[in-house]
Amino acid sequence: MIRLLIRARGLPQRVADDVRGRGAEAKEASWPATFRVRDLAPLGWIKLGERPGTELVFGIVSKPWQPVTSRPGGPVAAEQFGGFDEPGFAKIAESTRVDPYGDRFSIVTVESRVALTDEDCRRRFRRYWLMMSPFMKLMRPTIMRALERQLR
Repeated sequence: MIRLLIRARGLPQRVADDVRGRGAEAKEASWPATFRVRDLAPLGWIKLGERPGTELVFGIVSKPWQPVTSRPGGPVAAEQFGGFDEPGFAKIAESTRVDPYGDRFSIVTVESRVALTDEDCRRRFRRYWLMMSPFMKLMRPTIMRALERQLR
């Protein structure tokens, strides 16, 4: 379901690439077959921090409101993430934390934060989020159920 929602988001760009004759070129940059931590770096996500065994934080600087998200001209390293302020971009940070709950259970907390670099991208992100948030709300429980099945 997650891959389907992500692929649906990029459908307009794939159609445009096919019309322009760039379909094969665009397929090379497609999403990986899995959606794991090791798959994040090729997609532009950078590790911002980690507390081994407890919490992992990744971030990305992009324009998520575009069918295929674009990133700044140069790479943004973890050290530059907090201070990045080039207009027209969103800085997105995702934290996944696991806390023990008794002897056999854990509580998994996923937190997302978005910082926008100017008023124009705030408006664009607002429109994007209005359209995408129902799908994001569907994805989280799906991810948690899949994680629960893997850990049993």
